[in-house]
Amino acid sequence: SAFHRPEGFAADEEVIGQTSAKFTEGQSNAAAFANRMIASLDIFDELTGAGYDPTNFRDYAAGNLPGAISGYATSAQGQSYLAAKEDFITAVLRQESGAAISFSEFRKEDRKYFPQPGEGPEVIEQKRIARQRALESMKAQSGPAYEVLFGEAEETGIPPGSQFIKRVGDTSYYKDPNGDIIAV
Repeated sequence: SAFHRPEGFAADEEVIGQTSAKFTEGQSNAAAFANRMIASLDIFDELTGAGYDPTNFRDYAAGNLPGAISGYATSAQGQSYLAAKEDFITAVLRQESGAAISFSEFRKEDRKYFPQPGEGPEVIEQKRIARQRALESMKAQSGPAYEVLFGEAEETGIPPGSQFIKRVGDTSYYKDPNGDIIAV
């Protein structure tokens, strides 16, 4: 292999150990919540990039109707936006409280992170930045868990199911499901 071999391993060895990363429950939960937040942010970006206005009054009003009626009154894009928004907010609040989320808590987070009808472009941008900061905070709370479980593998094309072995300098080593060692 042309990849750097970690210290302590002979050139003829085929497997570089069986060590798996260990994280606290809090780190694993924060990593999972960060992953949900990223998926939500991707949906927001896709919808707004396609021209969806999250401050449109129709979807805002429909989103505040009882659940049995709300779906019929909300646009298809609005339904997608609301579902992603709920996932983002519950990820933030579950990490903070770990308990059931009250309507008032949810509403407060909605106003903190998401555009409301009548808000101008400066406030909408401020809230976008607040969502990004919340995501970065969640990643920080996960310690190395987010990068190991979701980050690097997604960005570099490491096969799903690969196991993180260790990091040496700027290189991370993974064992893929076939037993091959991948250096990234």
